[in-house]
Amino acid sequence: MKKRTYLLGLASGLVLAHSWKFLTKEGIKAGVMAGRKLKEVSQQAMEDMEDVHAEAMHELAQTKKKAGRGKQ
Repeated sequence: MKKRTYLLGLASGLVLAHSWKFLTKEGIKAGVMAGRKLKEVSQQAMEDMEDVHAEAMHELAQTKKKAGRGKQ
């Protein structure tokens, strides 16, 4: 059992040693793509929050105008 485990570890080590650059590059590319997507989603969320804020401020201004008319 130990010899088999040793040979399996040796074989996988050789495969990884042969393709480490490829695996590293693919990992970096995946991280960059995820970062770009996260940035895109964050920008959209910020735009949505700015829109909601503007709508809320507009509604507050309308409420204030209506309250001012009612006092006259």
